[in-house]
Amino acid sequence: MYRWLQWAIVLGVGWLAVAIYSYPGFMSFDSIEQLAVARGLQKFSDWHPPIMALLWRPLDWIVRGPWLMVMLQCGLLLGGGFALLRRVVRPWVAVAMTLGVFLWPTVFTSMAVVWKDSLMAGVLLASYAALTSERVWPQRASLVGFLFATMLRHNALFAVLPLLVISSPWPKDRRPWVKRGVGFAITVCLVVGAQLGNRLLVEEKQHPFQNSLAIYDIVGMVRYAEPLTDAQCDELLVGVPLATHENIQKRADRAFNPYGWVDAVWSDRRFMDHAKTEAELDAVFDAWLRLIERYPRAYISTRLRLIKLLLGFSNRGGVNIFNAHLEDRKLLASYGIDVDRGPVQLALSQWFVAVSWDSMLFRAYPYLVLALCLLFALRRNPTMLALLASALAYELALFVVAPSPDLRYSHWLILCALIALCTRVATAWTTGSARAP
Repeated sequence: MYRWLQWAIVLGVGWLAVAIYSYPGFMSFDSIEQLAVARGLQKFSDWHPPIMALLWRPLDWIVRGPWLMVMLQCGLLLGGGFALLRRVVRPWVAVAMTLGVFLWPTVFTSMAVVWKDSLMAGVLLASYAALTSERVWPQRASLVGFLFATMLRHNALFAVLPLLVISSPWPKDRRPWVKRGVGFAITVCLVVGAQLGNRLLVEEKQHPFQNSLAIYDIVGMVRYAEPLTDAQCDELLVGVPLATHENIQKRADRAFNPYGWVDAVWSDRRFMDHAKTEAELDAVFDAWLRLIERYPRAYISTRLRLIKLLLGFSNRGGVNIFNAHLEDRKLLASYGIDVDRGPVQLALSQWFVAVSWDSMLFRAYPYLVLALCLLFALRRNPTMLALLASALAYELALFVVAPSPDLRYSHWLILCALIALCTRVATAWTTGSARAP
């Protein structure tokens, strides 16, 4: 009886809190595009994970809008977190710790938004809790979750690999190195399966690499390379749909925005246009490789500027969360979603915005430092070791794959660091109690 009551409290309090703050849930422009695909108004494309729109379709049939998706991603995170923590502390302490992690401002504000990052975090945590269970059927079911997470984000590989390599329970009663080899093989199969699954679902290719990440890197590398003539730039960027062929490097200087690639293609000072034809797509990819080969320092400088902002190493304050004040109400109304926010929701959004402006809570680097410290402190705890290794590997990969310095990209790091911190506190508490006379 008490066990079910604990689960009910964890889920009930979590869902109630997110309903008070954001009901029916926040949706950014990316979320709205995903909903349009789920409703069949747009084709499945490779710009957003098609599996997410496919999941959203039946949920939207049941309750139109984002609410069931928000409940799902929050429920997975709450359930996975509670399942992990109740193995190291007493159940009622695990209830309090799980809700504490979920209600932590940085976690809570991200989970209230329908994002693939939030859904991926919930799926990964629930899947990892199942993988580390002592029962066979949750262990097997976890592979479905890991496959789903890998289909949600192309870089989820870096989060899944450490979890399966370090914590693989297969084959049973065999040496650790055998299990790690099997975990690695399973990860490879999941990645291949995810790629094939997404290709089968995609109806329209929009080439997100060439039309977002590569654009950011190309403009940055031209900006930070040694002084270049227009002839040299044309040779480096042959076939790329440039906005102009005059003062190309100066144009890159004006167009480059360390906060993202959008200005490089959409602003008045744009550097280039989106690649549309196969020839232009190939040219963008070739130019990206050519610039990295010839100007590796410029590439590193470009990526370091983005990572500096992503981790929060910047004196410039800013709003790091999506909130009620950023919603496009007219666009949401056209989808039949009422976001007439009440005074409580508006006040909570305003408070979170004020906290996020300059608060260390809404910067990623404190959690990175915390995760690195806990990696050493919990090195003898294989469950938490794998979770922290997953978070750090995922964050490290952002140096190469992040197209903008959004805090939501560090959501998995923040979540894992907080869960590991709770585990460390619980371990120290238990050890201290055992030593007490």
